[in-house]
Amino acid sequence: MREVQVTVFSSIEEENEAEYRRLTVMSTEEREREMAALQRRVWGADWAKEPIRKIASAEDLSWWDGRCS
Repeated sequence: MREVQVTVFSSIEEENEAEYRRLTVMSTEEREREMAALQRRVWGADWAKEPIRKIASAEDLSWWDGRCS
C-alpha cells in the first residue's frame, strides 16, 4: 500500500501558498496528467468521447425578493 502524507492547514491562504509551491515544481507533463485525472474523476473515463450534458437548476430562496441591485 502506498503511503500518503496528509497536511492540515490553519487557513485557506496557507493552503493556497502550499498548492502554489507544489505546482511551481511540476513539469508541464505532470500538470497535464493531473488535469486529465481530475477530468476523469468529474466527467468519467469517456469524458472526451461523449458530449457533456448541459443541466441548469434553480432554487427559490425565501429571503430573496427577485430584484437586482
